[in-house]
Parts: sequence; structure tokens; C-alpha cells
Amino acid sequence: MHRVTPKHILEFEKQMAQRLVERFQLDLRALVYDGANFFTYINTRTPADLPQRGHNKQKRGDLRQVSLGLLVAADFRIPLFHKVYAGNIHDSVEFRSITEDLAFHYRQLAQSCEHITLAFDKGNNSEEAFGALEDTPFHFVGSLVPSQHPDLLAVPRGQFRTLTAPRLEGVPVYRTQKKVFGQARTIVVTFNHNLFDGQLQGLTANLRKARHKLRALETQLRRRREGQLKGGQAPTLDSVRKQIRSLCSAQWVGKVLQAEVREVGRGLELQFHTDQTALDRLCRLQLGKTVLFTDNADWSEEQIVLALLLSSLLQRQLASQQEELSINRILEELAGIRETLIVYPRRQGQRRFPTVTCLSRMNPLQRRLFSVLDLARYQPPAR
Repeated sequence: MHRVTPKHILEFEKQMAQRLVERFQLDLRALVYDGANFFTYINTRTPADLPQRGHNKQKRGDLRQVSLGLLVAADFRIPLFHKVYAGNIHDSVEFRSITEDLAFHYRQLAQSCEHITLAFDKGNNSEEAFGALEDTPFHFVGSLVPSQHPDLLAVPRGQFRTLTAPRLEGVPVYRTQKKVFGQARTIVVTFNHNLFDGQLQGLTANLRKARHKLRALETQLRRRREGQLKGGQAPTLDSVRKQIRSLCSAQWVGKVLQAEVREVGRGLELQFHTDQTALDRLCRLQLGKTVLFTDNADWSEEQIVLALLLSSLLQRQLASQQEELSINRILEELAGIRETLIVYPRRQGQRRFPTVTCLSRMNPLQRRLFSVLDLARYQPPAR
């Protein structure tokens, strides 16, 4: 592999991207950039610059990781540019350093396109990064950490309007202006019921786990206090508080689950409870919301939301067949298509139980989806 240098790879990537744009007439008005990391099993003693220990998204902090930045076209998510970088560099730092590379690729790819918007998530945000973007031809749509903008979360749902575009039907949004990273930007706050349900489900599971672990800690402290548990170093207020913070470290758990440890007699006592007021406030103000911002002040809310919340390949395929549906509607209708396996008694001389599959009764839209996506190919043969 030493014969294939980074310069060779870059040149190949440039030519391949140009061929893709020309041959498939890719829409370059919206590009998406994001960074990710991948853990490796490269030995610690193996000399290498790229594999480093850092914040690992797969929670494998014990392994060295490599990071990858990828620029893709929003149209069909075709890769156009990549950069591999050390695993201990934060995404926002690397994003700030490659803006010159992105601008170079912009000039190569955008000869027939006057306006390109770069979309990226909040992991790439920093004031320095947006300062660097000012010197490039890119416009942008990004997302913000909702908890850092309580004024936006506090806007009543009554002030939201509902989008009517086919792919965004029923999505409530609120539009305003705000100074972000030193510049006045257009802000769009969205609310998604599916996101709300998923976040609440995750919070409920994390609360259940935290309560279970806190009850175990509570029992351990009580047994030591009553002399049933001896030996080892006695826990201190600081050590128990640190342990509580660790047990309640999952997102939002520390806001909802209130725990207190105090000295009682010759030991420590732990008490905890769920703060229902905090939980209600979290559900009312934050869950289900996404905060987007852009320098495209003339874009509609629909354009801003679609730029970041990209349609999937499935949605694109259906749209090409004149089925303009939102992602939520597609998943809802597909979930209603059920397959039943019927197993018949085995007759004398038969080695297997005869089986047959049948589908649930489908409505007209489900039948069209079943046909357009050719789902019949996934049906197992009858035996």
C-alpha cells in the first residue's frame, strides 16, 4: 500500500467526484459535512499518528481510534470529499482546519452552481469555525445545543406554525432571529413527536437503571451504617457524591432524579426521589425540539429544515414514483404491513413441517408501497 500515496487518493477522489457530478447530474446546492470516529485494535505500542485515544462514540475509550470527516451531496448522499485525522482531535477543531480544503473542492465542483449550502450538526460548532467559513463561498445550515438556548425552548407551542410541504407535513416550527457565534442568524425551532417519544422512552429507561443502582448504593450504605458490612475503606461524603454523579450521568437524569447523601450517626444515608416538576418542565420545553440556524435569511422554513433533516434513500425512491410522503408517514404505513407464518402438521414421511406465509390486508397506499419497493422479493418461499 505504500505505492498508493495520499496524493494519489486525493486525485482519484477529485476525478471520481467530477465524473459523478457530470454523469448523474447531482444537485450540489446542499452539501453535508460530518465527522465520526472508529475504534481500532491497533496495539498501544504500535507507532502511528492517526490512532489516538479520545472521546469514542461507541464508548470504547480503552481503544485507539481514528476519525473521519466526510462531505456528501444531500442529493442521494453521494460522497465527494473525505479527510482522515487523528482520533484525539475534536470534530469542531478539525472542521475549523479543513475549511480551506472544503473551499477548494467547492471551486472544483461548483462551476455550474452559484449557491452551495453546507449542512453540519452541532458537534462541529465553534466561533472560530464560523469565522473561518466567512472567508469561503459556503452558506450553511447547522444545529445548536437546545439546552444552551433556554429562551428559544421557552417559546410556547402556540406560536409555532405547522409545515404543509409533503415531506414535512405536520411538523411544527418557530422562526426568529438571534445572534449566534457573533453574527445575527435565522433560527428555526422544530418539534417532532417521534423524537419526543424516543427521547422520553430513553429517559425513562435511564431513570429506571439509575434508580436501581441508587437503591443498591442506599442498601450498601445502610448495611455499613448498621455494622452488617465491614472491612475496606469507609465511604466519604465526597466519594459517595462522586458515585451518585456517575450513576446519574445519562442525559437529563441528573435534572430529574434528585439524590442527597448526609452523615447519620456513624455512617452515611442516601435519599433520592424523582422531581416531577423538573420532569414536566423537561417534557414541556425541551424534549422533541431541534434548533437550527443558518445564514440563508431568504430561505423558507421548509428549505432550512430539509437541508439538515435529509430525506432518506427510501423517501427519494418513493418520490421518484410520485409518492411524496413524509418519513414518519412512510414508516407508519410500512409498519402496518405484517407477514404471518402458518405452520402445518408434519405428515408421515415428511422431514419438515410444511409452512406458508401470508400478508396482512393492506390499504391502497400500502399496496402501492409494497409494489414500488418490490417488497415481495423478501418473502420466503413456501416449504
